[in-house]
Amino acid sequence: MNFKDNAARWKYGHAKYFFHTPLEYEILEKGDKISGYHPNIADDEIKIRPISIGRNKSPHRKIFFKGGGSGVVDIRDYPFWIPRRRIRRGARSWSQKKDRWVHKKTFDQCLARALGGRTYYVDYY
Repeated sequence: MNFKDNAARWKYGHAKYFFHTPLEYEILEKGDKISGYHPNIADDEIKIRPISIGRNKSPHRKIFFKGGGSGVVDIRDYPFWIPRRRIRRGARSWSQKKDRWVHKKTFDQCLARALGGRTYYVDYY
């Protein structure tokens, strides 16, 4: 079956963004250049420095800790590795560089790891 011109594809405005939120970020490194000599980095991962998240472009994110309690952190201070497939183009966007959306749960998990000093998407050790 040919999906190239299928009207159900994301570029025709039928993508679902319920589990995603807008994200601005800066790419620091790409896994395809580094993964050969680092076991925790896959070829499809990128190291990002988040700049702002959400519709209001906030640089702050509320974090809930496992032991209870919460706090607000500045996401710009915590770069981390995340799979490229968890970051996607925004609704009706054709741009390669802007209007990106991230999977909320994955972003929060990666940020929580970065707060603990572990910046990799998967920790094997």
